Amino acid sequence: MKVFFTLLIVLVIVVIALGFYLGWFHISSASTGNKSHVTMTVNQAKIRADKNKVVNDVRGLKPTSTRPSQ
Repeated sequence: MKVFFTLLIVLVIVVIALGFYLGWFHISSASTGNKSHVTMTVNQAKIRADKNKVVNDVRGLKPTSTRPSQ
């Protein structure tokens, strides 16, 4: 069970890192006086566009066969 949770945590870290790299997530901060504000933005349009691109690329793959056609 320990291995499962370790793999799950690693997977979550990889997805978050990939999300920041691909521009899915953005963190910004601002401070006014004694208050600091941190905002995390999720770019859902970018996530959908990337998902659709991957789906279209996978659909465009054609199976290759090493057997001669008869």
